[in-house]
Amino acid sequence: LQMSDENLKHVIAKVKQDTVVPNAITPEARIVATLRFPATRRSFEDLKFATIKSPQALDKIIPETCKAIYKALKQEYLKFVTSSIEWQKIAKDFQSMWNFRNCGGSLEGKRVAIVKPADEGSYYFMHKGYHSVVLLGLVDTSLTFIMADVGCNGRVSDTGVTEETAF
Repeated sequence: LQMSDENLKHVIAKVKQDTVVPNAITPEARIVATLRFPATRRSFEDLKFATIKSPQALDKIIPETCKAIYKALKQEYLKFVTSSIEWQKIAKDFQSMWNFRNCGGSLEGKRVAIVKPADEGSYYFMHKGYHSVVLLGLVDTSLTFIMADVGCNGRVSDTGVTEETAF
């Protein structure tokens, strides 16, 4: 899974929610299936063999589990800059480390290929011949994310991507 057992247990402990539903999919199985999906880039149909879950079940549990992981870990791992004092510290760090004045972070975007969503036409289609979404991240001098944005459609230009984000 490209994740240590220790980290996997940490995520499971944070996300785990007990259920009284008989034959429910365990939190462990949900998380493993969810992490396996982007790691292997396989379809739900292909993943059914590795996870022993139907594509229909995977279609339901993977988005649910992504939301649960985000909700459980966002305060610990995704604490973004919210005050002018924090922004000033970032600018000071860039000045002292790189002699780069008034810098609020290092920005990078990545277009990630996706399977064309149903009924979306060319909304996610980009000039390189595939459908994509844009992952955009801003980091400080210690490479800690201070802002992130996911999901802008890949057909938008680089300038348009920043215009469509909360940045």
